[in-house]
Amino acid sequence: RLAREHHRSILYSLWADDPADQYPAITVPVHLMVAGTTASPDAERAHRALPDATVSWHPEAHHDIHLQQPQVVVQHLLELATRVRESRS
Repeated sequence: RLAREHHRSILYSLWADDPADQYPAITVPVHLMVAGTTASPDAERAHRALPDATVSWHPEAHHDIHLQQPQVVVQHLLELATRVRESRS
């Protein structure tokens, strides 16, 4: 279990840090799974900025897509693993 202060620190960093700052350092294939029924400017920006990114849209899902649609997530992860393996060959 996390102490309350540690939990608060993690939540703050999720809110305060911009993941886009790290995009230039990402050199491996990425798969973005976007949940929800509205457009995601952040996901679209990431898709454009990352050198080897694919994206899948899941309008019927919420942020817990891994719990709601585990088979879909597994399929995306297997496809991503194949892309990573091929990128290293």
